[in-house]
Amino acid sequence: AFGIIISAFGGGTVIGMILGGVLPRSDDSRLGLVIMTVWSTMGIGTALMGLATTTPVAAILGAAMGTANGYVVIIFLTWLQTNTPDSMMGRMMSLFGFSTVGLAPIANAGFSAIISWNLSVAFIGAGLLMTVVVLGALLINPSMRSMQMLQPVDAEMSQ
Repeated sequence: AFGIIISAFGGGTVIGMILGGVLPRSDDSRLGLVIMTVWSTMGIGTALMGLATTTPVAAILGAAMGTANGYVVIIFLTWLQTNTPDSMMGRMMSLFGFSTVGLAPIANAGFSAIISWNLSVAFIGAGLLMTVVVLGALLINPSMRSMQMLQPVDAEMSQ
């Protein structure tokens, strides 16, 4: 069952990446809102995963979350690389790589401990926490809705 769900997520990720590359890019004034909405939807999908009682239902949820993940990765990385000065690109991409790949084992270890206690509560709690954090960030920081730079990067500072 785990292999089927992970494979569905991976297949969905490929589809989402293709969609992120071929669909028209959102207007910059709404880009943050689009990204954050998709991320909050992934939180809802994670919570629903805790309620799934059959492998096909969990696989469908996995595929949908993978599609959302792939789409967001492409449009967010495009925005990030477009808005990062060339002299800072290596540092920025290493931070992004560390946050997505380097922290995964730590998150997996923590989540494994919670899963051993109660699988459904772990997924529902993680999904709701993700949704609340993302929607809270949208409410607290309005600049995230447009993903505009708050102030231009000083050329001297980046050297």
